Amino acid sequence: MAVLFLGLSASYASVQLTNAHQRSEPQKETFTGEVTRNPEIDYDSMDQQYRYIIYDEIRKNNYFLDADVKVERYDEKRVEIEGTLEQKNTAIRVDSIKALD
Repeated sequence: MAVLFLGLSASYASVQLTNAHQRSEPQKETFTGEVTRNPEIDYDSMDQQYRYIIYDEIRKNNYFLDADVKVERYDEKRVEIEGTLEQKNTAIRVDSIKALD
């Protein structure tokens, strides 16, 4: 009976650790590349989201950028962005951005 109890305790601890890991804050990352307008957006419509994208030179992938106001002045410029990658829709929540060229 004690072995069964111990086994359940270990499983419960494992579940607790997994749940705590899932609740941790997303990691900030650095993305480097050129910012461009999203070609799929109607720029005359004010309710559009993700007007800009970045092609990350290291990851060789495009990501949507969530901060149009911050990003707009960097259109067609090489930048470094610090932010959080939202895995479900490949968008970056931009914390900071700086021009590199």
